[in-house]
Amino acid sequence: MKLMHKKIIYVDVDGVMSDTLTGIIDGYNRIMGTNRRPEEVYRWHFYRCFGHTEEEGFEILTKIFSKKGFWLNLEPKPDAAEVLRLLNEKYQVYICTAPFACENCIPEKIQWLNKYFPFITNEQMIFITAKGLLKGDYMIDDRPSSLRSFSGTGMLFKTHANRYYNAFERTFENWNQIKDFLI
Repeated sequence: MKLMHKKIIYVDVDGVMSDTLTGIIDGYNRIMGTNRRPEEVYRWHFYRCFGHTEEEGFEILTKIFSKKGFWLNLEPKPDAAEVLRLLNEKYQVYICTAPFACENCIPEKIQWLNKYFPFITNEQMIFITAKGLLKGDYMIDDRPSSLRSFSGTGMLFKTHANRYYNAFERTFENWNQIKDFLI
């Protein structure tokens, strides 16, 4: 009997599984005393949409991401858990997410994944910035640079930050479109 090899899928967390941008904008509004909305973000570095430099943006992000509970309080994307549960049965699914340099990032992301995606084991979680090092069949990510460096099929998950980016053949607006393509 021939063993069938399951195809490998890597899935990003921030912006793909979780609504990270809403959390960032909420934190930004709290820090800056503004009333910005995620819809106002039209490029990758959100702070540039609001007139901040790279240095200012990094300081703001550090304050937002370092707040205890930031990662735990993010909402999951609609239908992400249901579709990922189905994908997890058919494929080798790995969650690949970039860690931010703050002490609460990795522990809170693990807790968040355990809460909303209990079928994903800790062995399926990869914390990595250089996603191009990963080898597999598919990668679902909202960051075009992560997909460009991946050797398999890149699947761009559309968000406010990448909405004008159209260089990928495989582009998805929601999890149901991903389900239709992969299941």
